[in-house]
Amino acid sequence: MSPGFDDLPTTDPGAGDPGAGDASAREAWDGAPDDLPAAATGAGEAGSGTATETDANADADADADADAPRSTGERWWAASKPLMLPGVLLVGVLVLIVRARATLEQSPRFVVDPSVCTVVARPAWVSDGVARSIALAVATGLGRQASLLQGRELQRWADALTDPAADISPWIESVERLEPHFPSQADVRIRLRVPVMVVDGALLVAASGHVLGPGPVAVSPAPLQYAGRHLDEDYIECAAAAGELVPYRDELDRAGVRVVSVGIGEDGTVVFTTDAGVELSWGRSARKSAWSHLDLPPSERLGNLRQVLVDFPGLASLRRVQLWTDRPVTTLRSA
Repeated sequence: MSPGFDDLPTTDPGAGDPGAGDASAREAWDGAPDDLPAAATGAGEAGSGTATETDANADADADADADAPRSTGERWWAASKPLMLPGVLLVGVLVLIVRARATLEQSPRFVVDPSVCTVVARPAWVSDGVARSIALAVATGLGRQASLLQGRELQRWADALTDPAADISPWIESVERLEPHFPSQADVRIRLRVPVMVVDGALLVAASGHVLGPGPVAVSPAPLQYAGRHLDEDYIECAAAAGELVPYRDELDRAGVRVVSVGIGEDGTVVFTTDAGVELSWGRSARKSAWSHLDLPPSERLGNLRQVLVDFPGLASLRRVQLWTDRPVTTLRSA
């Protein structure tokens, strides 16, 4: 007999009821959400702890890198970065200055042309003709132009004016001052050689032996006439002696002793001759005597002449006076 429905095994009341099963399932899942947040929260806390630990490690690594020793190039770069901008500005300013100076040096207002040379002041004894000849010699001798901004170019001018090799003008003894003046001017103050002797009545000679050329000049005392022939081997020594006598010429003139010429005497000494024909043996020629350095100095020779003037005012009655020995030696005129 077939079992009836009543004989079927019984099950859990909720087992065959879908709705009940669902309810049971819902009841089973109802506790899960209460647990999930805790798990998720724990996972989140674990993740947060990992991120914090990672950030801390990164900061530690950065500090370690900062504390690590740097190379020389890195240290130089770090030290030089603050100076880069001022350095660039300084270089720019220097470039502008150099370019501006180069432009000014080419400007006619900053250039002196020696070909345009004029005399603005001169000693009273220098004539117009001599002044013009000196200006012309300077203009032609200096050559190229000079910049007022280049001190070495103006110094080159000063050196050239006194360079014996350049031979610009024998009148120029030295350059006392050379000053640039804007615009396009330069003042040159020179010291001139003073003529002390005249050869053949025309050629002026300085105490240094430089032949200055023709005059006229109004120098006082007047240059002595050279008693030799032209520019022979004795004129330089005689010019030097004439230069030694210059400081005493005014005193001798007041004493009535007017020296007019100089030359080499028959005894080989330098001899001055007065307008009265009296010979003053000044000293032995260095070219003719090896003992000339033993002669008295010029001041003591004048002392001897002053002694003679006490006994012979104006050197009257005398034909010759020797001055270079310890005592003066006088020679009377023949009757």
